[in-house]
Amino acid sequence: MDKFDLSTRAVTGALAVIATGAMAALLYRSRQPRHPPVRIEEWLDTGEKLVVRAGIVADSHTIHGMVKRLAHFERMPEAVEVTPETLRVDFNDGHYWAAIAEVNGEAVGFVLFFPVYSTWEGRSIHLEDLYVLEHSRSKGIGLAMLKYVTKFAADRGCARVEWEALDWNVKAHEFYERIGAAKMPEWIKFRLDRNGINKVAYS
Repeated sequence: MDKFDLSTRAVTGALAVIATGAMAALLYRSRQPRHPPVRIEEWLDTGEKLVVRAGIVADSHTIHGMVKRLAHFERMPEAVEVTPETLRVDFNDGHYWAAIAEVNGEAVGFVLFFPVYSTWEGRSIHLEDLYVLEHSRSKGIGLAMLKYVTKFAADRGCARVEWEALDWNVKAHEFYERIGAAKMPEWIKFRLDRNGINKVAYS
């Protein structure tokens, strides 16, 4: 068997793996119950039209740019490892959902969330990021995106929507408490990074 045969088999095998993964993702999505799309449309006090719509694959660059802005706001600009391509692939594979807030057609915010499961209450949603561009804050856009997520959750019979906020971001705490969200001080978050995962997995 020559090198050409080996390389051809390797390529064929890789394509088969990719095709199998794609078919599995399509099968998973086809088995999910159909729900009406969520869309929020409001008029802001400024007279501008706000639309919060479902994110699509083409939004990966927009979301990535805002993720980097959010990381800078949270004083961790070097922490972002994902790329627009990562976001595109993971969105296509069904690992997360997103919504984009647009004012007069311009993207001014995003929210990213994904399914989790509570052994006490069942289906739930974790809200990973919610961000509004600085020049568009204090207009009700953040609340509109939360409405989007809660409608999305309610349509799917979710028991919870949960998220975290940095301890120093008091404005965010006050906003979340105003809408009825409860702090959970009795729970402490733990995390394994990539090195920690490998250490536990292979030690």
